[in-house]
Amino acid sequence: MEGLLVSSVGSVEEMVFRRWLLDELQRDYLRHNVLWANGIIFAVLHFIRPLEAILNIWTQFLGLALLVLLFLSMIITC
Repeated sequence: MEGLLVSSVGSVEEMVFRRWLLDELQRDYLRHNVLWANGIIFAVLHFIRPLEAILNIWTQFLGLALLVLLFLSMIITC
């Protein structure tokens, strides 16, 4: 049952970030700005923690944002 929940959360996350949010942003903004905004929003939502914890692991936040940008640039160019 737990595996089903985890896969459902992942599917919803993909639909939100790779489909809905990306499409909405692309309607009004340039591709470059869309990639940055989507990447930063994705990273911020995955780092909802106390400020002390975020400051201790800020490099992971930056890495996550850059990884999302890489994946989004591959999706948009295909």
